[in-house]
Amino acid sequence: MRHSNREKTIIQVINKISIGGVETLTQDLHKQLIISNIESIIFELAPNEISRKLFDQKKIRIGVLIFAFTRLILRIGFLDLIKRRNCIVIYNHAECHLVGSYIPLPSILAPNSVGIMSLFQSPDIYPPKILPKAIIGFEKASGVLCYSKNVSKKWQELISAQLSYLPLGVTVGSAKGLEPKSNTKRNDRCVRLIHIGRNTPWKKPERAGIFAQEIAMMGIKVELHFVGINENSEVSKLLGNPNLEIYFHGLIKKVDQELLESDILVNLFDTSLSGESIGVAALKALTLGKIVVIESMSDTSFENLNGIFERKEILQLISNNIKYGKPLLEKIWMSENEYHSNLKTLHISTYANNLLNLAENNLLHKKFKKV
Repeated sequence: MRHSNREKTIIQVINKISIGGVETLTQDLHKQLIISNIESIIFELAPNEISRKLFDQKKIRIGVLIFAFTRLILRIGFLDLIKRRNCIVIYNHAECHLVGSYIPLPSILAPNSVGIMSLFQSPDIYPPKILPKAIIGFEKASGVLCYSKNVSKKWQELISAQLSYLPLGVTVGSAKGLEPKSNTKRNDRCVRLIHIGRNTPWKKPERAGIFAQEIAMMGIKVELHFVGINENSEVSKLLGNPNLEIYFHGLIKKVDQELLESDILVNLFDTSLSGESIGVAALKALTLGKIVVIESMSDTSFENLNGIFERKEILQLISNNIKYGKPLLEKIWMSENEYHSNLKTLHISTYANNLLNLAENNLLHKKFKKV
């Protein structure tokens, strides 16, 4: 379904522009909506350098949130009452949920607008101080979205509001001028691994290091690249193996390019906390024809996508390929059909259409009023 109605405005509320998964998804969706001739706004709680510095200081963050609340309610009211538009406001981060909990939609200031809470993290890693107020906001919201069935189950234990499952989409590699490299042209004497994410306990970067070491102990040259991490003491302890090289890149802008140069994205997360092994970075990898390794298929709602393997399965396949003198990643690389199937399933346009269909038809228990 193509949505070309100019009478609606999508407002995506985020903390601030950065290179994280939620922020990447927000920008991809914003671009797709513009392409589809739908008015789209990215509203940052901290839109400039000064407010971002204040936002990063927890003791005075509340001041930034109060000012953001004022700016946002005025923006919605202006669009709704003056510009006569239907606003779909999507709150993404925990702090955004907090702001949204104080903006009931529809309201007197915005009778034709609705607010949607979008959940990207499980309650186990949600900021505990914000959680009680956020739950109240979820109950009052026009709808609550969750991208993972596994994460949805965790939230459903805490809130009575009905959650709608909406699989994510991304701007695929080919749309950015990035094409997966031919399997036959890669260096088969070395495996290049990549781990993307902050140095947080539940993302378990040390597990990526152990996985890399297990491959290196088979006598294979392994490069392990960390994006988003400057150093990790547990990982650095593994540097004794001559077959293993580890690189810490910190925060970089060209994450997709790093993915393109890699063979396997390592996502060995602690899913007892995160609830899900697959996020935006993993979906990006799959659209570039790259493999994603997780601890167990029971840890993900995306088991039907091509290119996702369990850790034990990858290790066994590589070991067998060495034993029989086959290319290291034979039976691991995606076929062309598998790759194109992922592109179709994960395209941002599919996500955008599903989001608008849910918002307009299925999700909202508070219907738009006719202007």
